[in-house]
Order: sequence, then structure tokens, then C-alpha cells
Amino acid sequence: MTPKISSAYKELLSKNKDLALIGTVEDIIHWDMETMMPPGAVKQRSEQIALLSRIHHKLSINPKIGKLIDTIKSSPESQNLNEKENRNLYLIAKNYREQTSLPEKLVADIAKQQAITVNIWKKAKAQKKFSLFKADLQKLLDLSRQAA
Repeated sequence: MTPKISSAYKELLSKNKDLALIGTVEDIIHWDMETMMPPGAVKQRSEQIALLSRIHHKLSINPKIGKLIDTIKSSPESQNLNEKENRNLYLIAKNYREQTSLPEKLVADIAKQQAITVNIWKKAKAQKKFSLFKADLQKLLDLSRQAA
């Protein structure tokens, strides 16, 4: 790899590492919501999750990521990437395309609604009443359709 491509690839991996770290923070908050969170905290937790999702999304759609991907792909040296590097580049580019297709508000709305819906589902399941869950499930489905 030429120094230019090597530098671009390392910077791309660094940005992707930041995304992975934010993703693990989101995972911890989801885990806590499922295991330790007091029942009355779902509103605040859903807002925390929505905020983290917005931050994650903003980092995901950073134009610098697109430029780094283009720099690597447009270089004749990109043919010298090994299998692992090619796979990383493919997955990062795929994520970038998907994330840049989604508006930030929709990403946050989906994350928030998922947290609320899971909480409602737990209550509905315990009471064996689908009717308690139906409206929130419909909201989540509608948001998912918008994303699709």
C-alpha cells in the first residue's frame, strides 16, 4: 500500500473504531434497560438512547468517511488490499451508504420508539394483553417502513 492509501485506510479504521465504541455504549444502555433500570425510567432512557443514536448517526455520516472511502477505492493501489482490508472497506462503505440514506430525526425516532415499545411489550406480555402493545408496535412498524 502506498503511504497515501495506508494513511487513508488507517484514518478510516480509526473513525470506524469510534463508531464501534459508541455502539458498545448504546449496547450497555440497552442491557441496563433490560436488566437493572427502574420501571419508571423508560421515558428518560428512551431519550438517552435517541440522543446516542443521533450522535452515532452524525459520526456515521461524516463526509470525511466518504472521502476516505473514495480515496481508497479510486486508487489503483486499492487492488493491493488484502482480504481483510477489502472486507473492512466494503463493510464501512456499506454502513456509510445506509446511514447517509437516513435522516437523523428518523434514526432518533426509531431508537426512542424501540425503547418504549420494548417496555410496553414487557407489560403487555405479563398481562397477556396484546392490545396494550399494538399501538406502539404500529408506531415502530411505521417508522421502520419510513427507513426502508
